Amino acid sequence: MRVGYNARILSGETLRGWGKYCLNLFREISNLGVDVILYSDRPINPECEKILSKCKINITKNHRYMIWEQFYLPMQCQRDKIDIFHSPFNYGLPGWGNFLKILTLHDIYDLIHYNEKTSLKKKINFNAQKMIFNHWLSRTSADHIITVSEFSAQEIARTFGFDKSNISVTYESFDEIYKNQASTSNLSQVIAKYNLHAPYFFYVGGWEDRKNIPFLLDAFSKIKNQNSLLVLAGGNQKEKLNLSPILNSHIFKDRIITLDWVDLEDMPALYRGSLSFVYPSYYEGFGLQLTEAMSQGVPIICPNSSCFPEITGGQAAYFSLQNSQELADLFDRMITDQQFRDDLGEKSYLRSKFFSWEKLGQETLKIYENTIKRK
Repeated sequence: MRVGYNARILSGETLRGWGKYCLNLFREISNLGVDVILYSDRPINPECEKILSKCKINITKNHRYMIWEQFYLPMQCQRDKIDIFHSPFNYGLPGWGNFLKILTLHDIYDLIHYNEKTSLKKKINFNAQKMIFNHWLSRTSADHIITVSEFSAQEIARTFGFDKSNISVTYESFDEIYKNQASTSNLSQVIAKYNLHAPYFFYVGGWEDRKNIPFLLDAFSKIKNQNSLLVLAGGNQKEKLNLSPILNSHIFKDRIITLDWVDLEDMPALYRGSLSFVYPSYYEGFGLQLTEAMSQGVPIICPNSSCFPEITGGQAAYFSLQNSQELADLFDRMITDQQFRDDLGEKSYLRSKFFSWEKLGQETLKIYENTIKRK
């Protein structure tokens, strides 16, 4: 079997959720003996290239993206005689070509986001209009949809009227660095490195609107125990600038630590050293950080909505996004009730065993085979 992928997402210097999914998917599929060709209109990150040594990489430069995607890409795929072309990041499928097309649609947040803009009668700029078209074209061109949770599968089927038989779910997982829990000595080194001088709650991820950081800060302002820290990692400079007025005026601003850059090798210890990993986002398709935290046996605090109960398997402490006091109460309980914290941490670790990239690769290959049989 020969499979082509839209791999342009791997051109960035750092990888977030979709990028990690792509990197691990490509590696696992190539390890299963599939002939993998990665297509991009710009160079792939050299570190990713090293990991994907079994894959052929085809770079076509000096074209506008849509011209590359809809003209050069399908022609190249046909010349390479691929059986399936898979775009693994919500859009990026060519609208034509003599090959089967599969799309990974992680969630439908972008559609919700743009609809909210429209309902508020805000002008949607040209780039947003182009993105809406790109998403529509990919969805309508796909022979099969893959998504990353049953929650997302239900949202996709309900919103677009797709037959559930044309949607498959494959769960994501944590990276290799999380397979071993951080040692006691490593914990001490990392805590000293980042000057975490008190018990802390940990968040890592983007700081955009849907991540709901103001809600998290509001809850932290209501806790009774004032000896703990809130450590916030991730976020780009623009997002941090947007939130700086809230951070600077916070009642406990001296106990909120924002980390500008975290070395990847320090991440397991930052999770494991925390009282709890807290994830206040109001909409996710999966939430990779949940599996990272679970791998380190860390108690998780997350909303009782979206995909969170599914991914954590009921093994977390949940709160309502309509009530920040509920989150504040969970903070206080994590500080004072060690048995509660230990029990949740153990359950969290056991739940992490449910996820693996190897399993995702095997299930994805089965989807390819079944799609070929059906067509």
